[in-house]
Amino acid sequence: MATLNPRAVRGACPDLLHPMQSGDGWLVRIKPPIGGLTPVGLTALAHGARRYGNGLIEATARGNLQLRGFSSASTASFADEMIDLGLAAAEPAVERIRNILVAPLAGDDPQAAPDCLAVARALEEAVNEAPDLRSLPAKFGFAVDAGGLLPLHETAADVQLWPVQGAWAVRGAGCRRALHGTAQDAVAVALRLARACVALFRHQGERRLRHIAERDEAALWTAADLRPTADASPVVSSAGQSLGSLGYGNGRGTFGLLAPFGAMDADMLVGLADLMQRIGSLSLTIGPWRSLHLRGVPDHQVAAVSAFASDRGFVKDAHDPRQRVTACAGAPACAAATVPARHDAVVLAAVLSIHGGRVHVSGCTKGCASSTPADVTFVGHGGRYALIEAGSTVDAPVVTGLDVTAAVDYLKRHHA
Repeated sequence: MATLNPRAVRGACPDLLHPMQSGDGWLVRIKPPIGGLTPVGLTALAHGARRYGNGLIEATARGNLQLRGFSSASTASFADEMIDLGLAAAEPAVERIRNILVAPLAGDDPQAAPDCLAVARALEEAVNEAPDLRSLPAKFGFAVDAGGLLPLHETAADVQLWPVQGAWAVRGAGCRRALHGTAQDAVAVALRLARACVALFRHQGERRLRHIAERDEAALWTAADLRPTADASPVVSSAGQSLGSLGYGNGRGTFGLLAPFGAMDADMLVGLADLMQRIGSLSLTIGPWRSLHLRGVPDHQVAAVSAFASDRGFVKDAHDPRQRVTACAGAPACAAATVPARHDAVVLAAVLSIHGGRVHVSGCTKGCASSTPADVTFVGHGGRYALIEAGSTVDAPVVTGLDVTAAVDYLKRHHA
């Protein structure tokens, strides 16, 4: 039976073996395997969410699936099933640091780096077998890009790996310098940066690599015993279109879907798994945009996938305003929230034009749905909203005390 380490601490980062208590029960996260979820795995996950939880599932910005409404007893039963399916590590300390975000089309898109999945799997194996890394914070993560049609974009990972001119580059978040080398070199450099963080976090009291790099990047590289040799230009200048159909030019492609605000129920995932089996899509990945990507979709099945998305309530159009709104569960699902953030996000999205910016609706200052700045951020406080322009939940508001009607009026005047 799985050994659980429950967390009821505000700001904690849950996983399958470290459930966290919330307003609607305990919540857990599944970290999909590198290469994605198969229809069989997706179906089992959805049935488990309904059997042991309340059937509500959320895609996260780290490419995970968060399941809600569990009891303290049902989390253990669900964890045992997921471990048996190979969707989690049996050891809690390993599962906690198994945080590797991989470009969603790696191994499928012929334009992407062909060795991306091999690099990601080698990195995961090395991290799992490194006892000295198990003291890393639960939020510490790696990102392995692949380039191609849908590269990673603006990821918040502590250590980033990406292909460059037939080689691989590695840098820490916030670093201005990087190291280039072979795929094997890249894995070794990533591990050295992670080990340097173990020591620096302990001595400096920091929890994120970016904060160390921004204060003293040279100290980070010195602690890792590395000498960066290249400028760390942006990993990608712009991301491709993550929603709708993307063809590979070989008779196949991918189709990106988004559950409104990343939230869906178990029936939506069961239907998605059934669709994948019918059309021959072998796996589904989750992007850092909370989008779901059906890989290997035959061109002649695109219309069927599009019709399914419309019937089941998925967003498939990049111009849909809901694509630009992020929202946490809010009250009453989250005990820390004082406003129904996701309910109000529906109202706010309805007044956005196709030309508007990004809006974040957060039930509290934790900013669980997004830690990055948005054009407009609404933060719940005492049952009303504070409004922040061009910032995140921790920045100073320009207006406070708004109800949802006043928030709608503000968007109409300034962002509709």
